[in-house]
Amino acid sequence: MDDALKQLIDEAGDAIELDLQNIAAGSVVLQGANGAQTYTLKPLQELYGTGTGAETLDPESDEFMPLMLRIEEDIAAAYQNRPAMTDGQVLLSLKPLAMAPEADVNADPLALRIQGGLRLVLSMNNYSRQDVKMALKKIVKSVERHTRMDGVRGYLGFILEYFGKR
Repeated sequence: MDDALKQLIDEAGDAIELDLQNIAAGSVVLQGANGAQTYTLKPLQELYGTGTGAETLDPESDEFMPLMLRIEEDIAAAYQNRPAMTDGQVLLSLKPLAMAPEADVNADPLALRIQGGLRLVLSMNNYSRQDVKMALKKIVKSVERHTRMDGVRGYLGFILEYFGKR
């Protein structure tokens, strides 16, 4: 977790807006009672917490919902910006992250976006590296299942429908 970011949020008051200015770079703008402040999120390896202690991940549990939603929202947003994207491309981005979430992925815009989202969610929640890896692996399995059942954009169609962005 990022105590400095949490302090800024606390100081900003109740009417705070958080704008992801450049999610891949980890740049956020906090708009609150004290005006606008730009903040750069810490690198992933500095944000891992002690975690949930869970041995398995239920993607619909309240405990993991912020983590799962953040990853899938980033995938859905990337797909909206690049409608030619396929489930295979999502897998190419997710699989290396599932092995090492902080991997150097500079050439992959989707993986960079996912890492930026992870930096945000880990700044505010106590997830361990293992929790993050479990979430990414769960999403990899979901992509594979939806692709098998519904074709080359089966998963992408599913998450766009889930987030109501169609």
